[in-house]
Amino acid sequence: MTPEQAAAAMAAGTFAIFLSIFWLLVWAGLAIGVGFIAGRLKKNVALWVILSLIPVYNLFFFYYVAFYVVCHVIARLDDITARIGASPAKA
Repeated sequence: MTPEQAAAAMAAGTFAIFLSIFWLLVWAGLAIGVGFIAGRLKKNVALWVILSLIPVYNLFFFYYVAFYVVCHVIARLDDITARIGASPAKA
């Protein structure tokens, strides 16, 4: 292996390490955010954080969380409109 090839291999390895650290930090931040959402929705916080940290499963879990939050917001808005006496808009 020539010195140029060794330097290229070292640079590729360093890039892979930095990329892995970047994604770990992104996933950790999303896991913390999902933990806060789980607390507000009265769900098991530890379970939701762990599920959001599993590498392949978390991609599907984030979609589930997004749709669950949207459905929860819609339900809360329906409750608010019912309390103020207005009829919800019909589609």
